[in-house]
Amino acid sequence: MRKIPTLFKKNPSNLGLVIPEFDEGLPSLNKLVAHPKWDGQACMVVEGMLYTRYDNKPRYKRGKLKAAKPLPAGSIECQEPDPITGHHPFWVPVMEDNSQYKWVWQAFLNSGGQSLGEGTYEAVGPHHQSNPHGYDKDVLVPHALTIGDIGYSLDVSDKSAEEVYKYFHSLFTSFPYEGLVFYYHGLPVAKLRRSDFGLPSIKYNKAA
Repeated sequence: MRKIPTLFKKNPSNLGLVIPEFDEGLPSLNKLVAHPKWDGQACMVVEGMLYTRYDNKPRYKRGKLKAAKPLPAGSIECQEPDPITGHHPFWVPVMEDNSQYKWVWQAFLNSGGQSLGEGTYEAVGPHHQSNPHGYDKDVLVPHALTIGDIGYSLDVSDKSAEEVYKYFHSLFTSFPYEGLVFYYHGLPVAKLRRSDFGLPSIKYNKAA
């Protein structure tokens, strides 16, 4: 799972925000399928094995640059390191005896363990990001869920970039998720978050 671009162009004077102009090179919005962006820990299941996403970027300690940490055997590179930010995401394997990721492992077990289908998931629950989705226990939710699966729909056909920008700004004032990920032919191609509009975090309703 590579780092995916934001649906709108970044504000050049504040890269934490977006402007009402579509990012170049993306398919038409009416061809995209929107999925809720969960607020937890990204994971992946391949051949019954659990992986979690880890950013192996260089660290600073007391003002000095430290080398990136060695990764466990079997780690999978998501993409080349970003030349500007230094972000270098990997999928790292999670085992039962790995105390660093014990709650990711627990979410895996609570959701079926090795019987889970292959794909990417989000670990959510009491031990992940302060549990904004309100789950009673740690679980893995599939990234394949669409907003239709959670009872929402989008109305963005035949709208200009500025109109779409206003539509999503209004939507995110009450939409109970961190953001949206847009898929094209089954692959994630763009994302959009509440924070892209300068909106504060909210306490989400309990997920179904």
